[in-house]
Amino acid sequence: MGVCFISNFSSSLTFTLGIVLYLLSWKSGNGAEAFFLITNDWTTAIRLEEYEGFKSVSLIAFHVPLYTVQTLWHFQSGASDKNCPEKDVQIYFQYGSYPLISPYNESYPEQFYLHRSQLYTSVAHSNNVTIGTFVDNPRPGTWFAAAFIPKSTDSDKIQQKGFSKSCYYGMLVTVTSQAFQEIPELSLDREHKIQLGTAQSNSQVLYKYTLNSNIVSYTLIIKNCIIHANGTSETASSCPVIAYVQSENLPSKDSTHLNCTNSTGDCELGVPSPVVGKQTYLMIKVDSVLKNVTDVEFLLAFNLKSCQQFEFFLSPSPMFDSGMKFKYNLDFDQEDCILIDSLGRYRLAADDFSSIFLLPNISIVPPMPRVSNEVFVPDYRVLLTNFRLEEYQDIGGTLKIQLTISTHFLSNEKSRNQDAGVWMCLMKNALPGGSTVHSCLGGILINVNTSSEAARDATLYVPYPEPGVWNIGFTSRCYRKNNTGVYEVCNKIPMINFGVRLTKCVDTQCGRYGRCQEYMSGIHVFSTCDCFAGWRGYGCTDGTEANSDAVELTAVLLLTLSNLFFIPAVCLAAYKRFFLEALVYTYTMFFSTFYHACDSSKLYYYCMMKYEVLSFSDFYGSILSFWVTLIMLAKIPKMVKSFLHAMGFLALAIGVEYDRHSLWVFVVPATLGILAMVISWIVQCRKIRKCYPSKRHYLKHLIPGVILAGVGLIIFAFFETNDNYKYLHSAWHITVALSVVFLLPQREQKQGMDITTSAGRIMLDYSNTEMNGMIDVDSPETYNPANTNANGSINPAYVPDRY
Repeated sequence: MGVCFISNFSSSLTFTLGIVLYLLSWKSGNGAEAFFLITNDWTTAIRLEEYEGFKSVSLIAFHVPLYTVQTLWHFQSGASDKNCPEKDVQIYFQYGSYPLISPYNESYPEQFYLHRSQLYTSVAHSNNVTIGTFVDNPRPGTWFAAAFIPKSTDSDKIQQKGFSKSCYYGMLVTVTSQAFQEIPELSLDREHKIQLGTAQSNSQVLYKYTLNSNIVSYTLIIKNCIIHANGTSETASSCPVIAYVQSENLPSKDSTHLNCTNSTGDCELGVPSPVVGKQTYLMIKVDSVLKNVTDVEFLLAFNLKSCQQFEFFLSPSPMFDSGMKFKYNLDFDQEDCILIDSLGRYRLAADDFSSIFLLPNISIVPPMPRVSNEVFVPDYRVLLTNFRLEEYQDIGGTLKIQLTISTHFLSNEKSRNQDAGVWMCLMKNALPGGSTVHSCLGGILINVNTSSEAARDATLYVPYPEPGVWNIGFTSRCYRKNNTGVYEVCNKIPMINFGVRLTKCVDTQCGRYGRCQEYMSGIHVFSTCDCFAGWRGYGCTDGTEANSDAVELTAVLLLTLSNLFFIPAVCLAAYKRFFLEALVYTYTMFFSTFYHACDSSKLYYYCMMKYEVLSFSDFYGSILSFWVTLIMLAKIPKMVKSFLHAMGFLALAIGVEYDRHSLWVFVVPATLGILAMVISWIVQCRKIRKCYPSKRHYLKHLIPGVILAGVGLIIFAFFETNDNYKYLHSAWHITVALSVVFLLPQREQKQGMDITTSAGRIMLDYSNTEMNGMIDVDSPETYNPANTNANGSINPAYVPDRY
């Protein structure tokens, strides 16, 4: 576990500092140069996002050098502005691969292997205060960190861009490593004479050695111990030393150890399935319980057990028929094993994480090879093969392992009275030999048998697997039918089909409630499920917070059908001969309907065209509807209106394409439209010397329309959340559509009669004339003493009021 440097620094370093103090002054017996402690630093900065699944985490990678004693991770988080609210930052970091995280206890799909090696967590705050976490004796190599901001209580509120201050959060990460410059290496094919003293400066030594890739187990031996005390030397029956063994990273007090203080004779430590191809560290120190002892001298030796390499494997079943079936025993403590060729990689497509691993004898026939490998598994040896996963290239996918025992075992008359079981053990950088293939301690175990149909096959998934060489060990056992406790020699060698493949997500799927996507964080590529309808988890299988299908369908119906409230506005605008406005309202209704049909739910959706086209058209139509309505209400000449319409169409297209979510795309045209309308009304009031429009029109049309539009805008801007979006946004559709019905002015005037008078030419509305063509003096809009000349004729400058 990581240790916060503020509180637990001294207690966490007791064992580590002991190594440092001793080894800084230690020299090898042959006069080699002393150890030196060196420091390495790496620094990087990342941007942080609020958690919405693994897709929103920020990934970074750091390299820890060999012989590292300790690393210190510094985390400093801050915001883009000092007035931004302070938030927590969660950090997960681990060796080898991307951290597998579940910050809100999201469940994983069944058959998932979730064990992670050396996973640490830390919490920072966006107050620019540095916090740190110590990691003692880390594994050398690449470490990955995943950071994100936890979901806040107000994260459900939909913030309209421009109404609230945009805050961005980031984090500076610095990793400091303290490491030895060099550690002497031991040869494994000879004995080593080691002498230790009891003084602090020479009471312990540290060595390294590397095991070949075919070593399945070894024994560490300490023998011929001689104790020097008070100037005398004597051969000791027990050797007062303790040895600590650790693969890949430096040993600690929790490492595998051998205490020879109370042993008699040779002191031995057996290490089954050790890490191969990587460095193993051995620290030996004198037991502190010794009194009056000046130094201890002993021999260190290794006894190695390796696997044999076979290029082909013949079934030994003929010897069973010759009466030789008891030539071997069923003692599985032995390390006998057979190494066959490694699995080859076949890439199924150009996409990432789409590879299968095949035995060399699998014929690849286009377009698709067989995805399983068939092999006989003996019950007297462990069969071993391996495959390699690459760093960066493979760790962002999911490793899938399948194992099926073939029914051919039951087809043999001699084997019908037997059941067979097969064990498959996967270990990274270690060989699962006979003593470990069944327990598979430290590895991944899969077991199948012929006792039932359900037990014959098994599948296991490893999300974000660690890179390296993965060794697979197979072995089998047979037992009496319906008696799994009595093992016996197999009358027929079991055959298995096994498959190893790398996929995205869970077989490139995320079930009904998610989609498998690839994401990038910096240079890191990974696959993850984008869940919807409230489902969560790596495979979108956690439905504890899920919406029902009925709720999802209701959201789609509300958000789409609520646009039908534009139909009255369209019909009324067409009836009053506002054909341009009617066309814009129809456009808005159409694209808003199909945009929400495509966007409202990922469970029920219909996208009649590309999402970007629907999104642009919805925002464009909505803002354009406000613009043409305001220009329609303005009392301005038709030529000016035509110009303003064209200007709005062009300018709004640019604005919506530039940033359709910005508040200014709506505020600027709305403000200009209102300004043009108000100025034109003021000019008209001065011209006719009365209120324009009339008070009756204010009360019956303008005030209700403005209230409806204002309520809709307030709902849209301030009250929408992810939970109530389907209700309040539908209300926004309804209020805005109905407001247009109230705001539409009176019907456009028809072209009237051309009457020539002494004052000039005027146009008369047929609706304001009597049958004989004379002006209807009862019409308040046509006959008004204020609109006549001195001789009683109509003032040609008068324009009838449409309100």
